[in-house]
Amino acid sequence: MIEKKVLEYIGKYHMIEKGDRVLIGLSGGADSAALFHILRKYQKELGFELLAVHVNHGLRGAEAQRDQEFVETLCREYEIPCQAVEMPVRQMAAQRRIGLEEAGREARREVFQIWKNNGKCTKLALAHHKNDQAETMLHHLARGTGLAGLSGLSPADGFCIRPLLCLERE
Repeated sequence: MIEKKVLEYIGKYHMIEKGDRVLIGLSGGADSAALFHILRKYQKELGFELLAVHVNHGLRGAEAQRDQEFVETLCREYEIPCQAVEMPVRQMAAQRRIGLEEAGREARREVFQIWKNNGKCTKLALAHHKNDQAETMLHHLARGTGLAGLSGLSPADGFCIRPLLCLERE
C-alpha cells in the first residue's frame, strides 16, 4: 500500500514530529495532490497541523486559474488552511536575467521562506519522487557542480521534507 510506504518513510527519516505545522506546496498537479491526501490521512495519527500554499506563476492563463481553484476547493473541502499567492514570474525572470523555470523555482522558494520566517510553519512538504532525483542531478550537473551536487534530493533537510521520495511517479 502506497500510503503505508510513505508513512514508514516519514518515520524512518523523522520528517514529522508531534506538534509540527506542515506546509505543503500544493500546485494542483497529481504529485502534490497525492501528497496532500496522504498527509491529510495521517495528520491526526502523527499529531501535526497541515497547511497549504499554492503559488500561481501567472504564466498559463485560464489553466493556472483552474489549478488554483482546484487547490482552494480541495483545501476547503477538507478544512485545510490554504493561501494562494500570485507571483510575477515572467517579470522576475526578466529582471534577474534567468529562465522562466528558474524564476518559478525562485518564486516558490521566496513564498516558502516567508512562511518559515513568519513562524507559520515548522516544515515544508514537497512532492518530489524518485523520478525527480535524476532530473535534479542533471540540472546540477548542467549548472556546474561538485560531488555534493550530484547527490540529488535529500528526504529531509530539517525544514524541507520530501515524503514521496520513496516512490516512483507511476
